Amino acid sequence: MLKLEVFQENAAKEAIVYHTKIGNRWQFSYGRLWEEIENIRKFIGDTGFQTEGNISSIGLILNHSAVLIAAICGINLSGLEFCCLYSETRNLESILSTLATIGTNICVCRENFIRSLEESNHVFKILKKIEILNEKIHVIRINLKQKTIRPVSGIVYAVATSGSTGQPKLVRVPLKCILPNLEALERIGQVTERDRVFISSPPTFDPFILDVFLALRNGACLVMADRRTRLWPARLLESVILPEKISFVQITPSLFCHWMDDSKGKALLEPGSSLRTLIVGGEPFPRSLMKLPVGCPVQVFNVYGITEISCWATIQKLAPELDVVDVPIGVPLDPSIELILHDVDTGLPIIVNGKLNVRGELYIGSSSRKCLVGDENWELTEVSKMLYRRTGDLVERRGDGGYYYVGRCDHMIKRFGVRVGLSRIESTAERYRGISRTCCVFKPDSNKIVLFYTGCDKPTTEFRKFLSSNLDQAEVPDDLQWVNEFPLSTHGKIDRRALLQMMNERGEELCIEYWFKRQISNLFGVFSSNSVDTKRVRFDTSVLDKSFIDFGGTSIQALRIVTDIQENFHLKARDLMGMLLDQSISIEAVLGYLRTIRAVSSREICTEFSVNSQKIVAKPVYDLGKCIDATPTIIVSKKYILLAVGSHSHKVAVLKVDAESETLVSELVLPDRVESPVTTLDEELGLVGCYNGFMYCFELWTGKIRWSFDSGGMIKSQAVVVDGSIFYGSYGADFNLFSLDKEGSPIWKQKIGSKGILSRSTYLGNGTIFVATLDGTCTCLSVNDGCSRWIFKLDSPVFANIAYHQPLDILAVAEVRGLVHCLSASSGKEIWNIPIEANLFSTPTILQHPNSIDLIFGCHDQHVYCYQWKTTDNEPSLKWKSKLQSPIYSGVLVTNNLALVCTTAGYVNLVSLTYEGKVVGCAKLEGEVFSTPVALLATDSFFVGCRDNNIYRMEVYSKTRLNAVWCWRFVT
Repeated sequence: MLKLEVFQENAAKEAIVYHTKIGNRWQFSYGRLWEEIENIRKFIGDTGFQTEGNISSIGLILNHSAVLIAAICGINLSGLEFCCLYSETRNLESILSTLATIGTNICVCRENFIRSLEESNHVFKILKKIEILNEKIHVIRINLKQKTIRPVSGIVYAVATSGSTGQPKLVRVPLKCILPNLEALERIGQVTERDRVFISSPPTFDPFILDVFLALRNGACLVMADRRTRLWPARLLESVILPEKISFVQITPSLFCHWMDDSKGKALLEPGSSLRTLIVGGEPFPRSLMKLPVGCPVQVFNVYGITEISCWATIQKLAPELDVVDVPIGVPLDPSIELILHDVDTGLPIIVNGKLNVRGELYIGSSSRKCLVGDENWELTEVSKMLYRRTGDLVERRGDGGYYYVGRCDHMIKRFGVRVGLSRIESTAERYRGISRTCCVFKPDSNKIVLFYTGCDKPTTEFRKFLSSNLDQAEVPDDLQWVNEFPLSTHGKIDRRALLQMMNERGEELCIEYWFKRQISNLFGVFSSNSVDTKRVRFDTSVLDKSFIDFGGTSIQALRIVTDIQENFHLKARDLMGMLLDQSISIEAVLGYLRTIRAVSSREICTEFSVNSQKIVAKPVYDLGKCIDATPTIIVSKKYILLAVGSHSHKVAVLKVDAESETLVSELVLPDRVESPVTTLDEELGLVGCYNGFMYCFELWTGKIRWSFDSGGMIKSQAVVVDGSIFYGSYGADFNLFSLDKEGSPIWKQKIGSKGILSRSTYLGNGTIFVATLDGTCTCLSVNDGCSRWIFKLDSPVFANIAYHQPLDILAVAEVRGLVHCLSASSGKEIWNIPIEANLFSTPTILQHPNSIDLIFGCHDQHVYCYQWKTTDNEPSLKWKSKLQSPIYSGVLVTNNLALVCTTAGYVNLVSLTYEGKVVGCAKLEGEVFSTPVALLATDSFFVGCRDNNIYRMEVYSKTRLNAVWCWRFVT
């Protein structure tokens, strides 16, 4: 596999460049790498593993790094096979099972795996500690009851299948199977010593092996990045792909398509790009690559294959001059490969005989590329005839002789007695303008199809009508879910399990009447608002008078509604099916019937709830027409109290409030959505940012716009006013941080990091402000000129606002990936951090005690956490945590003994700080809540925005009164 002369000729040249998770860049020459390879080979030879119990394999429990490459090459040169296993310790039993399956008890690992063995009381022996390429690793023997496997000459490595065609199996790959793959890609990609090859795959995915040997056999440079960076497309592009001038990459479409949403990513396919060869595989070829830009210098290939025949079997070069609508899986990589279709139902081979557009499950055969799969007997595969492997993929052979991927055979489902292909739904949806990528998820227990998509911001009536007119009734998705980007598996593919979990998390306890209205809206596009995302679906009389059949309703749709009601509300609507299919029964009559059978009225759910003698009463104050995600702002003067809040309806409402009532003062309508909280410039003027990129100054009492300033990008963050100067962040491409004077003229503007700013700027005193961005850049700047005082870089975005504690001069920064950092405000140095195993979007709150502070924040894992830090301790300790009903995005409003915590499912909770996070009161609103509650001065009321379009006044009745005065002072 490796060539000594290549290492000798390129001894001084870079062999490996590795970007670590903390931002370091390590580089190792071919000469240094060869020394380490020889050390490993010598150790294996001296130890004599081959003679000890017929051990022919070594397990590699190492993460994606340079030391793994050296270990792979050393084992390969020693004549043994290697098997890369997941390095996460939570997979301990799976790792041990795989080691036993391949017949070895020898593995190479790091210290963390040693600790996990000790904690699990597994018996093992450390054979040697080695330092390779600046990292310490261990070679150990584990006490296992491994299988007795007769050594087979020529096996290079073992790898587990993904399980797409059944249960995951171990595949052992011989040299004569992988070598044709390598030689074909070397020839087609023209790999030379001038190439820089990026490894996008994890070690457990067979393209990883191809990348390693493609580069090292030809003197090219292997470029690697730690796992977190590799699966974070934006950071990977900015910190690795572009600066390293990558020329050769094989990658999954899902990962590459993330770059196509970035102008710098699109430049990879334009003249002047360092990229020379792009190979995409592992998923359907992406539509975004089917039309290459004029003058594209990159050779783009679609590859297809399965692990059982050692990775790739076919390849298709994309012709840049053609505007294609579909790309075939290509021609065989070598002459031994044959393709044949089998009938999906019978499993029998299909005789084509000149037939056009024949569909079936694809089988790949070869007379030489044969791997051992599972417990197969080697002799059974070592025969001259072709050995065929099933792929599990539905493929169509068309009139042009090409084979075209249609979808997974297991993505064909039976629904209401009709065969439905999820892949067909996806491909149909991607034909709609503005849709970038889609993924269908089927939930068997509810017989429901959900279409996740990127592109168009929200589902429109036209999009739903497009799907209804281009799909059969049984194929039309029950729900459309927009996502900013798709979650990726460790192999870089769309993670369907994560989408299914996301679908479950988004489930809501809804009023049955509202739920039914939403179904009618989704199916037929009948509603009064411009968005079906509204949480207040109102029908006019013409709609109510019509029947389900009048709208074109079918028996399948009716059955779907009845089934969903039984699942979601645990109700037996015995007469509903008949009523829906009776053209003489109106929608209004159906709604009346549903009111009679619902278990709990919407009034009981939404207005009042009592737990442990604490009662919360919720009253809708004002309907803004669309979702309210912005946090309300209380504006206090000597004469009055105002409340201002914006909405996705483009409106900003200003209300005059007192202890008992609310009166609309003004309503401002802007060109686009408003998620930015309002800030006061003075008692008469407010500031608010808009999705159209403008910061607006407006009169609170009239809604008249005084001035506006174009920031070049969407504004979601709240403006901050310091000594008459205005500071705020935006999503602008050229500048994302702005300082304006009172008249809206720019004082200075800066570009902080590479992404937008969502978090509110924080004034630190001494003429400085703190800013955190969506690429994880945290910086302290001068308010006078915007010059940076210090910078601290995180690995993931900051969505939440920052908590600043002036007495201790510290900042609490919630990083999305699950870390709360405590930074010194004066120096930017990290004092400590709190790791949480889930995403963080909630703003931390700091409470001061005589000798300590409490840090309180909500989390996506549905918990609200309280950590205590005594300044005499090095790190904080968990004081308590309390699990609530759903993920928490909003900030926590704190009183002297209670915390008000809102969850995404619409629950508003009273959490006791005295009794270790016990929930002592709870209310349920009709929509989701992402808005942070604010308290009304000197009352027991607080306000919160809801995605049912309403701003709510919440009043708490209990023996323990809310200290709202203290609460307001703390929040501001």
